[in-house]
Amino acid sequence: MFPLDERATISKMMKKQANSKIRLVIKTIILCLSALLVPFCAISYWFRPDLLAGVTFWPAWIWALPGMLLLGLGTSRKNLKAAACVGLLWLIYLGTASEESWSLLRRAAMTSEQFAAARSKGEAVRVVTLNCAGGSILAAAEVTQYNPDIVLLQESPSQMDVLRLAEKLFGDDAAVVWGTDGSIIVKGEAAEHSAKNRRWSSFTGAKVKLKSGPELNVLSVRFQPPDVGIGLWSSGYWRANTAKRKERREEVRQTAQHIDKLPRSIPVIVGGDFNAPGGDSAFSPLRPRLHDTFDEGGLGWGNTVLNELPVLRYDQVWVSDDLKAVAVVAKRTNYSDHRIVICDLMFR
Repeated sequence: MFPLDERATISKMMKKQANSKIRLVIKTIILCLSALLVPFCAISYWFRPDLLAGVTFWPAWIWALPGMLLLGLGTSRKNLKAAACVGLLWLIYLGTASEESWSLLRRAAMTSEQFAAARSKGEAVRVVTLNCAGGSILAAAEVTQYNPDIVLLQESPSQMDVLRLAEKLFGDDAAVVWGTDGSIIVKGEAAEHSAKNRRWSSFTGAKVKLKSGPELNVLSVRFQPPDVGIGLWSSGYWRANTAKRKERREEVRQTAQHIDKLPRSIPVIVGGDFNAPGGDSAFSPLRPRLHDTFDEGGLGWGNTVLNELPVLRYDQVWVSDDLKAVAVVAKRTNYSDHRIVICDLMFR
């Protein structure tokens, strides 16, 4: 038999070892949760099913935050190698699923001087798009500082305000196609080709002939907004966002049908408030003919919502393959809850 003091010491050692094993098991479980979250997120963003619209509504990088938190909580000296592997998985995920990781590293395809020279020859065009925060003319007026050729407005100001803005921008060369939600201002000529019920349509469209010469078909769009008023823990959140995704896809499908009727000999520009982040599967009806310019020429932090803390890229410009994006940037605004997007395009 051991003396009482030795038995007490042994008992403490055994309890310490047992506690250590329990802590290691708990940390291993937490580390496994972080590891399992990686393929779940990767598959969710690769396929973007409607059922998981509540997940992919958020930017891909946001799920790395809880993943890395779990990684930190689950790391110990005894599982450092496993933790390093999980950390590497998260880095690979961020590098492939997060568009911000590429846009922050991408360099402009040409200098501002080169673009200006091409623009003066009618070989390039600048498109500016902005959600005007419920029709604010102060917000809409912010487009003037970016020297656009084409302006796309959503939540548009009144028709008279848009006409005044167009005159301020382009004088006698201005042309306007106004809609209660989406409006188009160009330097040149514009003839509307929207649906007859455009008051309730998700887009306003026009055939445009710019002062510099090129002809384009241009659409200003605003699709169905998501439902973000319910928490992730609520089944209502998942049902609402799944339903909104389906509604948005139907709006996009109708827009794509309209675009398909336009002649392929004339380039197409579709821009505005898509009310979903870049890469959302609701936009798949557009892809046979159009591509997202940010994937091609996005520079810096391209997210536009909300203006003060932009984590979502709602405001986008899509174009047909006869146009190439050389620079797409988002700039902070003073009077809108969205950032403004400036898209520089070259004719191929």
